[in-house]
Amino acid sequence: MSKPARSPTGPSLPLSMTGGNWIMLGVLSLIWGLGFLFTKIAVEEIGPPTMVPIRVSLGSVLLYAIVRLRNIPIPHGWALWRSLFVLGLLNTTLPFT
Repeated sequence: MSKPARSPTGPSLPLSMTGGNWIMLGVLSLIWGLGFLFTKIAVEEIGPPTMVPIRVSLGSVLLYAIVRLRNIPIPHGWALWRSLFVLGLLNTTLPFT
């Protein structure tokens, strides 16, 4: 007879937040919330047709810079880029429009 399998137990995590955790949560909330506030102000001032390309372009440039700084290889091949284009169209372009 074999022994029943035991489930592995990981390290126990604290169930309470420290002061540093609360500060990080507050900063994250500020960053997240201010993004929505600034987007609302920008859309009222310059309009959605201008704001969408600016927002998407800034995000693309930032992500490209992160990829280059971390030396992550950029994908090659038409099939992959075609899939990424369709994904971007469905997840970014259409919802913003």
